[in-house]
Amino acid sequence: MKRIVNVVCVAAAMLCLAGPASATPVTFQGGVFDVTVSDLGSDVYRFVYTADFAGWDDSTPDDFITAIDFGLTGWHDIDAVTLVSDTAPGDWVVVQGSGNANNCNENTNQYKICAQEDSLLLSASTEDDQKYTWTIDVAYNTLGNLDALTSDENPIMAIFYTLDCKTTGRDQIETCEPKQTGNFSLTTDYGTTTDEVTTTDEVTTTDEVTTTDTPTGDVPEPTVMTLLGAGLLLVGRRLRRSSK
Repeated sequence: MKRIVNVVCVAAAMLCLAGPASATPVTFQGGVFDVTVSDLGSDVYRFVYTADFAGWDDSTPDDFITAIDFGLTGWHDIDAVTLVSDTAPGDWVVVQGSGNANNCNENTNQYKICAQEDSLLLSASTEDDQKYTWTIDVAYNTLGNLDALTSDENPIMAIFYTLDCKTTGRDQIETCEPKQTGNFSLTTDYGTTTDEVTTTDEVTTTDEVTTTDTPTGDVPEPTVMTLLGAGLLLVGRRLRRSSK
């Protein structure tokens, strides 16, 4: 029993480790956008940006998402950004910089991180209840301002395009080209983060819990029972001889 309790205690201690800090989701035209950040150690932090279009207003002309933008206002000392993975169609790249009319404007003096579809082929549709994620690792030269995680001034952004088609000329030739239709730039709050709990004391047990079934009365040994039976048999024989 004690061992089971110890295992439970160790598992509970592991759960005390700080998990990702999750931004308060923002909503734009029915779409839900949020970011989580987790500490990978060595001044590297992993951000996961999510765009959920399950409730998206399909009547808008914002048919494709082409760029995302986020950042922690207190953390400016960025060393490198890496796009680890994404689930959005198209060829995406990530830079240090901010989103603007040209999707991402690379700027190494910015605290923002921006990911964009490299070739603007309008691949990531906002239709059909799609949900996309971008996983981005950000390395800092030094630790940033941890208070930025609880700031309510952290930006989150997305940029949208549509395929603008026109029919021109005597031959009524249709030509289509990407056209930016809108964007949002909002702020979010990552809430309160929990400091990582570290323990140096190992939980060790030396006491074994053993259980034995003990009868309520004394039980004679088998050898004693055998001798007792033989004695009674001998006494019986002698009594029979005496009666003759």
